[in-house]
Amino acid sequence: MTNNIRPSDSIEFSVNLIEKEIADIVPQIKGAGKWRAFNAILHLNKAWKIKGIDNEMSAFRAITAEEEAATAVFLSLKLRKYENSDKLKPMDHSHKSAFATFVMSSGKTLISKTRGINSTYKLKKLHRILNEGHQSTG
Repeated sequence: MTNNIRPSDSIEFSVNLIEKEIADIVPQIKGAGKWRAFNAILHLNKAWKIKGIDNEMSAFRAITAEEEAATAVFLSLKLRKYENSDKLKPMDHSHKSAFATFVMSSGKTLISKTRGINSTYKLKKLHRILNEGHQSTG
């Protein structure tokens, strides 16, 4: 019998369809980045559970989740030998803290440029990049 449990099934807070689908490709990520991505989901769940009970610890868990997600991306970029990825320091808090700002600012641009494009297409492209790798020709 196959295991039909998906990572998005464990998320205890509100997420949209694309966020669920991104969580569901985490098991397919190669390398150590996979476990950092799982940890990010785990810490977000724990942050959500204690929100309103222990807000300081909830905030700490959320920050930890953000750092784990950044580390997952950095490790994946390094594994796939993206141009200049060797300069990323996955254990450096200043690198990880800049990641969220980068994602938020570039995410707005990506969203505006991809309006009207089927989300399934976007996710398939993301899946291909995560699993097959991509080398920048920059």
